[in-house]
Amino acid sequence: MVLKRFKEFKIKTVLFSKTDFEGTRLLRGLNKIALDLIVLAGFLWLIPENVINGYTGKIINIHPSLLPAFPGMNAQKQALEHGVKFSGCTVHFVDLGVDSGPIILQTVVPVYDKDDEKSLSKRILEQEHHLYPKAIKMIQEKKIRFSGRTVTSKII
Repeated sequence: MVLKRFKEFKIKTVLFSKTDFEGTRLLRGLNKIALDLIVLAGFLWLIPENVINGYTGKIINIHPSLLPAFPGMNAQKQALEHGVKFSGCTVHFVDLGVDSGPIILQTVVPVYDKDDEKSLSKRILEQEHHLYPKAIKMIQEKKIRFSGRTVTSKII
C-alpha cells in the first residue's frame, strides 16, 4: 500500500531486508541514494548506530505517547495502566536511545474513563495522520532547527 502511494507521488523508494541491518550494508545502501529525510512509522527494529550517526537530523519517527512518557512498545497500555488523563503522539528525531530523540511536534489526546487500548489507540492514530505530514512539511521547508535536545520551529 505505502509503496504504491509513493510510486503515485514519484517518491523514490529502496527496500532493505533485516539482514541489511547487520554490519555496514544498510549504511552503504543509504549512501548510494540522495536522501533528504528517513521517515519511520511503525518501525520496530533498532536502527544501527552507524546509520544514526551518519544521518543525524535526517531520521524521524512517530510514537503513540507524549514522550518522554511511555517509550517503546505498548505505549497506550502503559498510559492506561498509569491512569493518565492525557496521552497523544510525538514526532521526534531518532537518536541512539529508544524513542528518546529531540521532540519536533506533539499532539494531546484526552484519555476517557471508558477507554481501552483499542479506543485510545484509534484516537491517537487519527492525530498521528495529521501530525506526521505537518512535521515532514516543516522539515522540507526548513522551518525547524535543532541543537542538542532543543528543537525550534516556525509553526505552519
